[in-house]
Amino acid sequence: PNAPELQPLFNYLNDVFNDGKKHNTFPSDKPDRRIDYILPSEEIKVEYYETIKTQASDHLPIVADLILNKGNKTNK
Repeated sequence: PNAPELQPLFNYLNDVFNDGKKHNTFPSDKPDRRIDYILPSEEIKVEYYETIKTQASDHLPIVADLILNKGNKTNK
């Protein structure tokens, strides 16, 4: 989260995991840091999100249900 290349994204996009809780994703066996994000724009509504506990990868997968606003006037 402190990587300089991510800061511009955080300025314009919203983190779906913005509930104040830790959502560590790496390493999957004992997650102690968060390196995975879903960052929709403010026009996209977040309906649901979760971190999935599994050993299928070295990262824990994160998922979100997103709702796109029909007829968004920001589309060009």
